[in-house]
Amino acid sequence: MFKKLDGFEFPTERFGDCWFEVAKYTDNSRTALQIINEEGPVGVLTVNLSDEPLLENELFIKTWGGNEMILQDVIATGLFVDTGKSASTGFVKAPIWSLK
Repeated sequence: MFKKLDGFEFPTERFGDCWFEVAKYTDNSRTALQIINEEGPVGVLTVNLSDEPLLENELFIKTWGGNEMILQDVIATGLFVDTGKSASTGFVKAPIWSLK
């Protein structure tokens, strides 16, 4: 179940004011983040790659499937750092970002 992260609202160019909701993936308890606005879900920011190693403060970022339209706004929040690492999902690579 996702829970709103209070105090983490941010403006976006296309979707207006948004915020993050957080949950844990059930198979490995890694952090799952989705982006929400007043109309509902905008997108899921993270992807779960269970077989890939990941540090505790890192996330696999979903950069496809419509997320391309909001990634610059998410980076502009200052909450994330692109580590320069990535993992293969089969067809695309998921960048690894860390939480500040």
